[in-house]
Amino acid sequence: MARIAEVLPGHFWCALLAALVSTATRVDRAVERAPDSAKEFLEERSPPDWGPAQELLADTALETVGECAAGLPTGTRVQELLLTMRVLGVFVCPGPVRHTEIARLCLVPLGKDVLGDGAARLLRQSYHAALAD
Repeated sequence: MARIAEVLPGHFWCALLAALVSTATRVDRAVERAPDSAKEFLEERSPPDWGPAQELLADTALETVGECAAGLPTGTRVQELLLTMRVLGVFVCPGPVRHTEIARLCLVPLGKDVLGDGAARLLRQSYHAALAD
């Protein structure tokens, strides 16, 4: 039986993790913005017969939806999942500095989230220096 490393060489696993990180990040942001986006949509396209009472009810309903959305499996759980996927992506990548998506989606955010802005800046500088070599 062929070993997985022989069947799926190179950047398969790290590319998959980078795609998952990208998607999870967008979904997390979309859930956070959903009530505000819905409110903007209603303000732009509200039915002609809407008045102050309908606007108040809609605002209250959207606030409630926002509170419920805050309880969905997002926030801290998504951040923990993103951290895990980013670390795995960097560790399994055969060349994280030369793999643009891993550097952008995993390595640099790890530097910023875990080590701070100064470390993220140093990682970006190292990344660009490694690409120049």
